[in-house]
Amino acid sequence: MKSAVVFDLSPTAVRACLLDVAEGQCRFLAAGEYPLLQFGSESVAEDALGALAEVERLTGRGMTLRASPLTPEGGDGTGADVLAAVCSPAGRLRVAVVGADAALAYDAAARAVQTAGHDLVHTMVLGDEAIRVPGALHDSLRRLGRQEPDVILFATRDDRRLDKPLAQLGAALRALEALESPPSILFSGQAGAREALDQGLKGALVLKVLPELRPEQSSENLEPCKLALAALQVERWCATLPDFARFAGWLGYRPVDRDLALRNVVRYLSTSAVAAIRVLDCAVDGLGLWSGGPTLAGYHKAALGDRALEEWLPEELPTDDVAVVTANRHLRPRTVPADARERLFWGAEVRAGAQQASEDRREPLPTPALGPALGYAVISGSRAAWCGDEREAALLALDALQPAGVGYLCWDRLSLLAPLGALAEVEPRLAAEVMARDGLRPLGLYAAPLGQVRRGAEAIAVGVGFSNRDTLRMDVASGNIEPLPQPRGESVSLQLKPVGALDIGAGRGRPLTLDIAPTPLGLVVDARGRPLPARATGAEARAALSLARRQMGADSGQRVEP
Repeated sequence: MKSAVVFDLSPTAVRACLLDVAEGQCRFLAAGEYPLLQFGSESVAEDALGALAEVERLTGRGMTLRASPLTPEGGDGTGADVLAAVCSPAGRLRVAVVGADAALAYDAAARAVQTAGHDLVHTMVLGDEAIRVPGALHDSLRRLGRQEPDVILFATRDDRRLDKPLAQLGAALRALEALESPPSILFSGQAGAREALDQGLKGALVLKVLPELRPEQSSENLEPCKLALAALQVERWCATLPDFARFAGWLGYRPVDRDLALRNVVRYLSTSAVAAIRVLDCAVDGLGLWSGGPTLAGYHKAALGDRALEEWLPEELPTDDVAVVTANRHLRPRTVPADARERLFWGAEVRAGAQQASEDRREPLPTPALGPALGYAVISGSRAAWCGDEREAALLALDALQPAGVGYLCWDRLSLLAPLGALAEVEPRLAAEVMARDGLRPLGLYAAPLGQVRRGAEAIAVGVGFSNRDTLRMDVASGNIEPLPQPRGESVSLQLKPVGALDIGAGRGRPLTLDIAPTPLGLVVDARGRPLPARATGAEARAALSLARRQMGADSGQRVEP
């Protein structure tokens, strides 16, 4: 059985996670962190060795030899068999879009760029009459060049009339090869259009081919394009890291971008559980919302701080200094919250960003079919540790991810999901074993009926059977959250009966019965409706959030002073 070290590279630190056999099982053993990557450091390789030195200190086992990681693992338990890396690059790509028509350019391609968290800096439509006017194509190219894009994304159709403009465009783009950092080219379309563009480019710029983009909502195919953009972002970011060639020479595998790593996790969980998976990825510079089922997986990136936060703050928190806190967050986005007040402001940012993503009318996240299998609602990312405690983390998952049916609330407190997703590219069995034991430790079980009924009316009847044959029965009213703790170490039998047209996974109005193992928070019944009803504004919205926090036991109701 193999051991592994996974390096997690971010703009602020290098982290090394050691995975090995403990008591006959593959487990996460320790993590070491070396801060200040790219800020005063002369070598990412030396930063990685610093992280490994921390692992050595924590575990007492040798991890390095002659200024490099020790591989493979020796008979005395030193070293590791596998080295892998996951990257969380800083900044966004500047992307220019060239589309065969307005639907491809302004809808499919633009949505792929923006929901992947990048900046759309220029859009050009080859089908426009202006492009067909002599000289207009070169004018549009000059405007594109002034934007200095990192990536040019072509989205075309099988239309022979576009061959000539594509060939002319490729010939004009050859001049960009002389730039210090020429743009990368992504191409989505039919083979004939690609050949026309290749004829113009003549190999001057590398062309990466993607599956065809489709603007129709019923068949749109944005995920391959989004993952290709993420891979390019990692490639460009890694090229700026000092002494990266030395670091990459240790690995034997190309570093995996965080988006691809999380995609591996979502697909693994949804396939193994045959259930709906939702992941909230709380990064320093933004928010990632992941959703997947047995046959699909997708994500949406959203910026933080783009909306007013007052209505997302509980009423016990003064709003006098919202502007000051927001300004400080923009100036110092990587600063860890110092107290409960700052954690509540961060929770407001996350809820606002998640709602902004969910309001996209084209449903940027795939919605798996609701079923009786237990799903997952997971909080992960470098800022996940800012939640404070288990109840705050559970409520944030319910508010931001809005899971429906029955499943586990999980908090990736050790930030293992992305490293395990990167390891899955090279050692899937080892990653799966560690994921099952250490990657996701449930906080509790959620039960959230799909649909809405009148506020205050009965939404779901809950029956709990204990091992000593005692039973508990209760009705949960619409609009409420009801946590039901479990006896320590005791499994229980659970029966959930939604009213009317509400669905808990077995069908509208049908009961669902299952046996559940003990979890720290037990069962959390969220009867606020799915999707959550449209939010009120002002004091009413703040009062609703305060009520939910009190019902979860996440708040004492006391005023939070600056």
